[in-house]
Amino acid sequence: NVDKVRKRFKPSKQILRKIETHPHQISDLHCALYNGPEYSIAQDLVYWHDIPSDSIYLEPFYDTRREISSHDEVLPRFGKERDSRNKYLTFQPDTGGFNNNRMAFETALVLSVAMGRTLVLPPRHQYPLLTAGSRKDQLLSFDDFFHLDSLNKEYDSVNIITMEKFLIRERGQLRNSNTNEILFPPTNQTYWDGSPEIETLWNYLENVSYVAENWSRNECVVAFPSTSEPEGNINLMNMLGDLINENDGRPFPDHLDFQGKPVSPDAPSIERLREVMAGRS
Repeated sequence: NVDKVRKRFKPSKQILRKIETHPHQISDLHCALYNGPEYSIAQDLVYWHDIPSDSIYLEPFYDTRREISSHDEVLPRFGKERDSRNKYLTFQPDTGGFNNNRMAFETALVLSVAMGRTLVLPPRHQYPLLTAGSRKDQLLSFDDFFHLDSLNKEYDSVNIITMEKFLIRERGQLRNSNTNEILFPPTNQTYWDGSPEIETLWNYLENVSYVAENWSRNECVVAFPSTSEPEGNINLMNMLGDLINENDGRPFPDHLDFQGKPVSPDAPSIERLREVMAGRS
């Protein structure tokens, strides 16, 4: 019984008093909240590196301006000015198990932050093997596994909304990317949790969105420039050229160069690029 499980793990007032508040709570691990080990023991499980400045950092593509600049990809045809609160990234969940979906979600979240966009969560759906409880209990969202409210509050660059909210907000505004014709969601529907017709929603979103059809994970590397101005892309291409041509005197990286020596997440861009490119032809 789901309610009994929740009641069993409800933290006591004594436990809550032991938990120290932290300005970056999402980066902490407090197993004691759920009758797990004490804080000092739980830290042995932490594999991530908290960078406090990340919570207030805004990527160059995060736009809070209401005006549209000349190089902005969003055209005036949409009928309203757009910034990072109403530019979006949608993604289709993986058909595999939870871990595949977790990795896909984390990737989509990072991409939305880097591109200065609001991340739209897929509708609630059933995951393979997670079949406990009633049909309603089996309809799950990433919000059931991650503290998305905390992410929204803690990180200035993170904006996350549900698919339903997105479709309500943008209904009548989205256009066919080829014909410029206004397209409404299938049957003008905005609530898609558990829908057996979910494929029609994905087809609709593909028609009103930019889709990177030529992307190949085996041949492409995602990189974001340090500025939204044209020189940002030029600097990235020069960095890649220097690496390939070994202009700094170092040989092309090999994956064994980083075995047991991972590059820090806040290392210089060229070092992170070398690790990503290691072993690629």
